Amino acid sequence: MSTLHTDREYQAELNLLKDKTISMGEKVRQMIHSCLQAYIQRDIRTAEIVLSLEKEVNRLEIEIDELCFSILAKRQPVASDLRLVMSILKQVPNLERIGDLAETVALRTLDLRDHPKFSLPDKLQEIDLLLGRMMVGALEAFIQKNSELSAKIISMDRSVDVMCAEIFRDILKRIEKSPQETFTAMNLHTVVTCLERIGDHITNLAEMNIYMIEGRDIRHLEAREAAARKVRGILFLCVHNSARSQMAEGWARNLLPKEIAVFSAGSDPADRVHPFAIKVMGEVGIDISGYRPKKISDIPIENIDVVITLCSEEICIDLPALRKSETWFIEDPVSFQGSPEEIQKKFEKVRDEIKFRVEALIRELNLNLET
Repeated sequence: MSTLHTDREYQAELNLLKDKTISMGEKVRQMIHSCLQAYIQRDIRTAEIVLSLEKEVNRLEIEIDELCFSILAKRQPVASDLRLVMSILKQVPNLERIGDLAETVALRTLDLRDHPKFSLPDKLQEIDLLLGRMMVGALEAFIQKNSELSAKIISMDRSVDVMCAEIFRDILKRIEKSPQETFTAMNLHTVVTCLERIGDHITNLAEMNIYMIEGRDIRHLEAREAAARKVRGILFLCVHNSARSQMAEGWARNLLPKEIAVFSAGSDPADRVHPFAIKVMGEVGIDISGYRPKKISDIPIENIDVVITLCSEEICIDLPALRKSETWFIEDPVSFQGSPEEIQKKFEKVRDEIKFRVEALIRELNLNLET
């Protein structure tokens, strides 16, 4: 059945509205890729192109707003037409904000003109690819009215958050190791913060696409569904993923129902699990000798509902729709100085404290009722 209006002038206005929105989205997509490539390659010309595109995006924002208000006033749309206009009114500020963030990245590139080049995390290229896929997907979902594609885009934002968190840890290490690089490190911090927020705004676009297509407002819906469903996965975090988080993973795998996936990881993983962690867990019959330190990005983050951080030094990962997220401030036994016997006693104390915490978590989440 055709959805075109018999009023050709009205239909032309709707078509123009969609065309302008797609044009704005395409310019924003170009800005996302160009600003990051300009930063990575120290390409001043490309950075200046991004700045010029930002002015075009601002112009389109005003034109689209005026057209939306004109259609609302003159046509008084209903049903799918009203959802189209209202969703575009909400999408356009997100597109404009993405443009602002891309502009900020371009400006940070200009700030580096008089500074020597410095090494950048490889994950910047991965983030560029992922944000590009998300933005292209958001535009395709809008054009094709594809709500399934929109849902996939929303889930992809978690991976962006994780990669940004790992880069934040790298930035802290750089400042600690080479204080003279503080300016360039903080410049990079600003860029990564912008990229993380761009992912959030693309997620907003996908959510409004679903509203336009299905008439469902799914904002915060995933969080409500997460609170109601069973826990699928738990992630224990500690910077080096060599002792505390590995022991927590061992306890959780031993105490939790088998259908709940358990992982541990760190933003700066060590080369191996600490020998004393393996030894003291073996004393209670839990073998973690086969465990290996992992990066957070190595974890299937889309299946994680609970994140527990075991140290204050770890970068907090603010993932959407978590059932629970908290920090356990547990002393690091690796840093303890003393004889081998004294160090082992310290590891045993930490092991027992982690067991107590894991058992409390199980009771709090009613996980023991799911066995």
